[in-house]
Amino acid sequence: MSTRFFFLCATGLLLTGAALSEDKPSVPNGAAAVINGHTYSQADLTVLVEEQSLFIRMTEGDAKEQKKQLAELNDHPLEYLAARLKLLAEFTMAGGSVRPEYVNDIIKNIVTTNFGGDQDKLITALARSGFTFRKFRKMVEDDLTVRVMRERNGRKKGDGEPFGL
Repeated sequence: MSTRFFFLCATGLLLTGAALSEDKPSVPNGAAAVINGHTYSQADLTVLVEEQSLFIRMTEGDAKEQKKQLAELNDHPLEYLAARLKLLAEFTMAGGSVRPEYVNDIIKNIVTTNFGGDQDKLITALARSGFTFRKFRKMVEDDLTVRVMRERNGRKKGDGEPFGL
């Protein structure tokens, strides 16, 4: 099932469900989802899924784990993104911050593992994909944040969160 088809179905179900139930908050017109009080359009969610998919491909060196993560994202994109965004919001509300040297270490490991130690290859791959290094760095930081929040909450990957988040 394609990601776009899923979002069209999800949008229809969300809007229908909101219209039929007075107990549930309504989803604003043109919205595909409301996550943590932020309204996401179909286009927003599509971009988030595409970015996360690219990020997984660029950072996960283990082909089996990469395939698993991409399947989780593509099979249940709304739930996958909602769980990530929830953890990021919790981290922000708790006043958390990520030390830059941790992000630097992760990026160095990605460069070594996936780009033969050549940071220029990473920069080239990012440019071809429409990413800036700043955006990539932010995604690395967010990924680290999600991991930290899972551990802080006593959860391991797949424990208590849908689809392995």
